[in-house]
Parts: sequence; structure tokens; C-alpha cells
Amino acid sequence: MSTDMKTIAYQRKITTGRNTSMNSIVRDELGAIMFQVIGNKKCILTKKALRYCKERNIAHQFVDLQARELAIGEWEKIFSSINSEDLVDTSSKYYKKEGYAWREYNAKEELMSHSELLKTPIIKYKQKAFLLETEQDLSKMESIV
Repeated sequence: MSTDMKTIAYQRKITTGRNTSMNSIVRDELGAIMFQVIGNKKCILTKKALRYCKERNIAHQFVDLQARELAIGEWEKIFSSINSEDLVDTSSKYYKKEGYAWREYNAKEELMSHSELLKTPIIKYKQKAFLLETEQDLSKMESIV
């Protein structure tokens, strides 16, 4: 292991307070592969995607939609890859409670203002994003890696 890698590992341990494996540090610090998992902690598929990344030592960042909102640039990257109509969760409590089934609405605007309508998890990698709808979709992440 080179001295640069040891320095990165040591700095990473100091800043994060945890000792991580060398593979995740190389991927994370050198920018080779970095996934962003967008979802909420209660979503079962989001939990599975996070566990999938941890088990395979894939560098990732979790964005909890309940803790913070997405920036406009992040929304634009998502909408450029995925149709906004496909992102609306028609089975969510919020969708049914607010009566979206019986009214016309602009999907982009509603998703940006009400993240409760968003299907999760969304995996973002560089300029691309894709929606995980089933457990079998996790293999999409592996094809990128």
C-alpha cells in the first residue's frame, strides 16, 4: 500500500471516526465509483439497497428525504433520466389522502414540493439515475460497478 493510500485512510478515520476498508476509501476518495441512494429510512427497498452497497463494499451516500430536501440540480438530474410520471408513488398514503387520483397535476412540481409522493429508492450515479422498483433491480447497480 502506498503512503498516499495510508494517508487517505488515516485522514478518513479521523474525519469519520471509523476505520473503513481500503477498497471503499480508494473508490470514495479517488472518485471512481460513488453512488447516491435517495430514499427514506422506513422504505424496505432503500434498506436493501444500502445493505447491498455495504456488503459489496460499494462507496455510497445516503440521502434521507425526511431529513433534507433535494436541490433543484439534483431534481433535474433525476428528471433527465427518469420520467416524472413514473416517479409518482400512486400507492402512497399521501397520494390517496390528498386525492391526486382525481385531479390533474404537474408531476415535476408536485414531486419537488412533496417528496412523500416519490417512489424510493432512487440510485444516482454521475449524471444518471434509476429507480429500484424490485429487489431484482439491484443488479443494475452491479452492472455499473
